[in-house]
Amino acid sequence: MKQLKTWALMLAGLPASIFAQTVNINLGEEHQLIRGFGGINFPGWIDDLNESQRATAFGNGDNQLGLSVLRIHVDPNESAWSREVATAQYAAKQGAYVFASPWSPPSSIAEKFTRNGQANQTRVRHDGYDAYAKHLNKFVSYMKDNGVELYGISIQNEPDYASEWTWWTSSEMITFLKNNASSINCRIIAPESFQYTKSVSDPIIKDAQAWANVDILGTHLYGTQVSQFSYPLYESNNKGKELWMTEVYYPNSSSDADTWPEALEVADHISNAMVVGNFQAYVWWYIRRSYSFIKDNGNITKRGYCMAQFSKFIRPGFVRVGATQHPGNDNNLNVSAYKKENDVVIVAVNRNSSAKTLTFSIPNSEITEWEQYVTDGSRNVKKESNVAGSTSFQLTLSSKSAVTLVGKGKKGAPKVSITSPTSTDDIEAGSDIQFVVEATDEDGSIQSVSFYDGTTLLGESTNAPYTFAISGLEAGNHTLKAVAKDNEGNESSASVTINAHEPQTPYGGTPQTIPGKIEAENYDNGGNGYAYYDTDEGNKGEVYRNDDVDLDAAADGNGYVIGWTISGEWLEYTVNVEETDIYEWTARVSCSNDNSAFHLYIDGKEITESIKVPNYEDWKTYNNLTGKTTTAIEKGTHVLRLEVDGSYFNLDWIEFKGEKTGNQSILSETGKYQGEFTVFALDGKNVGAISIKNGSEVKAELKKLGLTKGTYVLSSQSETFKIEINE
Repeated sequence: MKQLKTWALMLAGLPASIFAQTVNINLGEEHQLIRGFGGINFPGWIDDLNESQRATAFGNGDNQLGLSVLRIHVDPNESAWSREVATAQYAAKQGAYVFASPWSPPSSIAEKFTRNGQANQTRVRHDGYDAYAKHLNKFVSYMKDNGVELYGISIQNEPDYASEWTWWTSSEMITFLKNNASSINCRIIAPESFQYTKSVSDPIIKDAQAWANVDILGTHLYGTQVSQFSYPLYESNNKGKELWMTEVYYPNSSSDADTWPEALEVADHISNAMVVGNFQAYVWWYIRRSYSFIKDNGNITKRGYCMAQFSKFIRPGFVRVGATQHPGNDNNLNVSAYKKENDVVIVAVNRNSSAKTLTFSIPNSEITEWEQYVTDGSRNVKKESNVAGSTSFQLTLSSKSAVTLVGKGKKGAPKVSITSPTSTDDIEAGSDIQFVVEATDEDGSIQSVSFYDGTTLLGESTNAPYTFAISGLEAGNHTLKAVAKDNEGNESSASVTINAHEPQTPYGGTPQTIPGKIEAENYDNGGNGYAYYDTDEGNKGEVYRNDDVDLDAAADGNGYVIGWTISGEWLEYTVNVEETDIYEWTARVSCSNDNSAFHLYIDGKEITESIKVPNYEDWKTYNNLTGKTTTAIEKGTHVLRLEVDGSYFNLDWIEFKGEKTGNQSILSETGKYQGEFTVFALDGKNVGAISIKNGSEVKAELKKLGLTKGTYVLSSQSETFKIEINE
């Protein structure tokens, strides 16, 4: 026992630096562009912010929060819109982004319905979508006429938690997005699920036409676990869409916002949203409330100061960069880092009951001194002594604290940024790209800009525009770096990490043929996120192909199957369709799991409904599923996508067989066809349905659909054929 005590005393006497955990910050690892931090003002439900409270919220001086995002409410009654103007005008003048969300439509286009047995629920009438789009567009115009350019407008607040406002199903929202959203002169935000429920947003992302009309994927985080903050399906289908967290209060609304250390949970939650969720905006519920940032007396609360550790310093235009989130795998330490030009901001949250010493390692940092701001039980964004250090330094965080380090680029140093390429660009290996840099110097001139790929000097430019042409970019990750030097010898640098992926090409060099059998393992070449999407690295089966799709040997010893399937994953196959037709399909599958399912798409367009894979209770026993495409597939070269809706099934192959449609003129086929038929154009679009009692009625029935000269595919449950109208 005495020896143990001796060791304890020896350990206690060692300097804290020996136990320091390391935070590695990679300024070249760029993630999301930050729009800002904010909250909602809702004068329809509570009093408007007064002039002093507006300044406290959106100003960025002493004892101000520095909020840069304001959410407002779209009232169903136009006469109430004026209530939103004053605070929105103030926020906009401070440079804040302003966006709007509706809770209810005008009563003239609302209707009551029974939902899940509950009567008197509200939705927008399906024939009122055009009027609803005009209503939202009119609000956009109204705010613009009053000096506020909305950055975005939502279709509906919490459409999946709407017993007190308005319900929307994903299908209804998809219909509105496809047919009406493009008429609104503003960025569209959807779906604003109350709990980041992926089953609400997944169908929207998977519908190419609807997704094309969404500009910002918005969500709320009520009760959402951190493990659910990431969204692989969104990441793999980003297509330039922004990702905003548009409402939350955390950890509750029952506690006073000055309760400490509970208020520190706000800082931890924000850090998780930024790092795990990759959100570009973090928006609170009421700005002024007993559980919020400002109390009714106008004082900033502890929760408000925890928000300010981010909002005052991470301004719009900063980019999150790579940083060790949990040093030493300590989940009570939460670190994130951001940069803008030569400036860097680091926020470190310590929820431990003891002080923690961290070593910050920042390669290529040109900052020599860091401003330090602290919020803890006794301090409120208090500026403490500056911290000296450039590429490596140590700092001790007090217990239960949030610390923000602000590093400003060297005075007199040039400003440099890389405008192209960006980290999100889709770049194929072997392609030629332009390395484009902007460089300025406020107190002198730019002498040169040097271009690097990793540590390899590519070239130099001495005159604007500063560009370098890279030819035949090799496959893999590249860290491109630009170093600007001014006339006094001062240097600044910027870097961006890009990935050059193999071009998407058919496996084996030749497209798969429809009609014909497609072996599941012969998905296209091109890599993760391009020819396929898989949630983890490597091939678990270690057979056939050396990429990230999980393959296994077929149970019968004949070929291979895809396995270990996870919801959201997908595979693509370049196919050559020999004839426009409705196709019968057969899929050979095995499954020992409930709720497994998949979808098929052609060029992003759904050609089947979700196909449920039964639980056969044996992975080695394969069975055939059969069905028919829900639309005609047009002749030509296309991309077939198989997307996993429900996890854990194996797929061996899919075979397509044409229904051998005819190509007869209706004039020579009088009386041959009878029954109920769905009508498709040759591009596969469903253009309506007709009922035929005898062939002589076909032309007249098609005319009722507005169809005249052309060729169409008619499909019933028992037969499919083509009809050509020659007049």
